Amino acid sequence: MKNIDLLIVEDDKNLNHLIKKVIERNGLKAGQAFSGENIFSIINDSTPKLILLDHYLPDMNSIDIISELNQKDYHIPFIIMTGDGNENIAVDVMKLGARDYIPKKGNFIELIPEKINSVLKEIEISLEMEKNDKEIRLLSLITKQVSDSILTTDLNFNITYANDSASKLYGIATNTLLRQNLVNIFDSKISTESLSEIKEIVLKKEVWTGTFIKRRPDGTTLICENRISALFEGNAVLSFIIIQRDVTKRIKSEARREKVIMELQTALDNIKKLKGLIPICAKCKKIRDDEGYWNELELYLHEHTDADFTHGLCPDCVKELYPKAYDKLLKSGKASWNTNNKKKHKNHN
Repeated sequence: MKNIDLLIVEDDKNLNHLIKKVIERNGLKAGQAFSGENIFSIINDSTPKLILLDHYLPDMNSIDIISELNQKDYHIPFIIMTGDGNENIAVDVMKLGARDYIPKKGNFIELIPEKINSVLKEIEISLEMEKNDKEIRLLSLITKQVSDSILTTDLNFNITYANDSASKLYGIATNTLLRQNLVNIFDSKISTESLSEIKEIVLKKEVWTGTFIKRRPDGTTLICENRISALFEGNAVLSFIIIQRDVTKRIKSEARREKVIMELQTALDNIKKLKGLIPICAKCKKIRDDEGYWNELELYLHEHTDADFTHGLCPDCVKELYPKAYDKLLKSGKASWNTNNKKKHKNHN
């Protein structure tokens, strides 16, 4: 069976066919059942949006049918039809969840399309509300669990919503945040005038991005990246949305990295200076620096490299300055020391 809007459950076949004709004349697709057992074979094949159910059937009544439908997890809306004078039964069935009831009297068949369209409209609204509720619950879960701060404001930037991450970010209770204007929760140069400029941008359906600095009540300072946009419904602006991310650690890490790079570059520049031509005095061996000053060799190398110096005397200088000591060294059998150093000295000349 094709998808149907309505299942007519009436054991009087002539009446059932007449109701079906009236229903389909109003643009609805209708299926037919003539007994309680017949209902379950039909809905196993195609579940209707609505059941028009006569209370008395040959094999069971409407209360039995609704109970069995619920047991089998078929929660299908229904309208009950009762004979004239059975209002008490109608009340009992309405308590079981009937959307409406139609007494079988007068020209009741002509009233059926209006009743059915009214109930189908209610069902459509109910399903839409249920869908919206699910989306709202999902959105609520998302905004609660994301690490980014999410704020909404009215068109004057008064905060109307703040998620848990916003409260954590600012170190301020949510209820306190909701009483704030956006201009009051930042310590940077943001002002009413700058918010007006942001407002002009987002009202053009563009996204404003920027960085704000915030000092929290505990004294810590935060650096936040911000994305501000407007929420539209058609051409009407409903609110502004501010999504913020704490980038303090990233910014500080980048700053440290830049400092290390600069230090390494400075050290590299100094090393390169020693690879070029170095002006040195041919007699005293002093070195002229970039500012024109003459420096001792040890001082110059110490400033431009990581080298440190210890001082001593080479064999030639010992012989020149302390000839007697030099002779004693030779006589004491340390001639090999003098000879080895003499050879190294020669190799440097």
